[in-house]
Amino acid sequence: MKTIIKLVIVCLFSSMILCCTDKDTIKISSIIPVVEAKPDTALMMLDSINQIKLSDKSYALYSFVYTMAQDKAGYDIDNDSLIRVAYNWYRNKPNDSLYAKCLYYMGLYYAQNDSTEKALVCFSNANIVVRTRHDYYTQSLALYQTSIIQRDYAPRRAIRSAKDAISLYNKAGKITLSNEAYSVLNLADCIAYNQSENDNISKAIITANKALALAWESKDSSVIADTYQDLSLFHSILEQPSQALSCTKLSWRYRSRKDNSAKVALANAYLTSDSPSKAKEIIMSIRKKDYRKNGSSLYSLLRFIAFKEKDYVSANRYADSTEIYLKEENSANLKDKDSYYSSLIQKDNARRARMEKAKQIQNVIMLAIIIVVFLIGTLILHYARMEKKRLLLKLRHQQDSYLMQMEHKERQLAMMKNFLMRKIDILQKLNKLKSEDKRSIILNEEDWNELEIFLNSTYDGFVVRLYQQFSRLTKKDVHFLMLIKAGLSYSSIAMAYNIEAKSVKQKLFLLKEKLGLKGSKISTYEFINEF
Repeated sequence: MKTIIKLVIVCLFSSMILCCTDKDTIKISSIIPVVEAKPDTALMMLDSINQIKLSDKSYALYSFVYTMAQDKAGYDIDNDSLIRVAYNWYRNKPNDSLYAKCLYYMGLYYAQNDSTEKALVCFSNANIVVRTRHDYYTQSLALYQTSIIQRDYAPRRAIRSAKDAISLYNKAGKITLSNEAYSVLNLADCIAYNQSENDNISKAIITANKALALAWESKDSSVIADTYQDLSLFHSILEQPSQALSCTKLSWRYRSRKDNSAKVALANAYLTSDSPSKAKEIIMSIRKKDYRKNGSSLYSLLRFIAFKEKDYVSANRYADSTEIYLKEENSANLKDKDSYYSSLIQKDNARRARMEKAKQIQNVIMLAIIIVVFLIGTLILHYARMEKKRLLLKLRHQQDSYLMQMEHKERQLAMMKNFLMRKIDILQKLNKLKSEDKRSIILNEEDWNELEIFLNSTYDGFVVRLYQQFSRLTKKDVHFLMLIKAGLSYSSIAMAYNIEAKSVKQKLFLLKEKLGLKGSKISTYEFINEF
């Protein structure tokens, strides 16, 4: 019984644990494959999830997947609010497959926010972790970003890192032509930074053209546009304005998103090729409300255009506008960050409050389950005791019944013994009286009464039932049938009545009609023995 109770408790707690399984974790995990193919769709799916209701584990996974989707969609990781949540969670779980990826995206955040030393540490650690797991894709990404940082102070090491990234990309087995083109283009940029070689820009152009061939093969217009943009920069460094302008125009043509940064690049190319009016026309096409993002670059370009046009008043005005804009931009950025972090703190506090409430509810549920289990156990024990008591009573009743039956049998045996003794006396009496009048009945009234009492007690009121069911029977008939029921043979009955044995058979035949057996195949002897 104790085993059953333990089993019930285990089943209940197992059910509770399964019901409490974090479904949000499963939902977020299902979005990860979408991130690679359709990052914008993944971001929409993630935005539909209520962060406040997430557990710590689910929120860490959510933060990681959201950061990854932002990166894949082309957005800069300009704050660490999400990736740091994921990083803090997974750094305590170094064996988790997401730990190295969190290191990579944490490094990416540092790299995009001018913390190159911290970024390199993260990329280096990610590289070490994934090396033992043969995660070539993440390793190649870490080396790719490492090479970008190394360009400024160690271009040769940057070139080596870029080449290793390309090698690992191919080894990963899931590289696309677009990614391969970008990795080769990154190598071209690293070569361009290597000023220790005189022909570094020429080599960079050759490598960039290889990237361009891959870009055309991939049919990815964004890759084509970015490659032409880098080629434009290389030609500008070589003071080849016409080639630079040509590449910039091609970059503009194939760029699907004609954003302000692309317009600034095109205006720069026109300005370099002594076409300030064209450059000014492009800058003026940008709406004033969009100046916030590229304001400093736009005002600087307008200032250079004014100098080219010898409009020094406008040049000074644009210089002042640049300074004012930078102050406003810094102020706006600070406000945005303050607002963002305040919102983040509020969300985090709300999430923690909700988790605390959920924990309290869970504790109440667990307490309720314990109480229910206790009640069920008590009921089971009570039922077991009652069942045991019932079985004991039943066994005792059976024992009493057996004892009564034994006593009854003993009484029957005693009565049978007494009757047999009487019968012996009767038979002895018969033997002694053989020479006397054989027509006289030697059983007296007392003998018949004793025999009747015996048969009634032994065979469930045999004599009484004969009188009740067969009213045509006389007392002599009943006495005769009593001898049959007592098991006397025909010869013994004949001796008792001082008649022949065949007369006994005739008597039995005559009694068939009174017993309702006329025409039946059952004999009187058989009927009486079964009655």
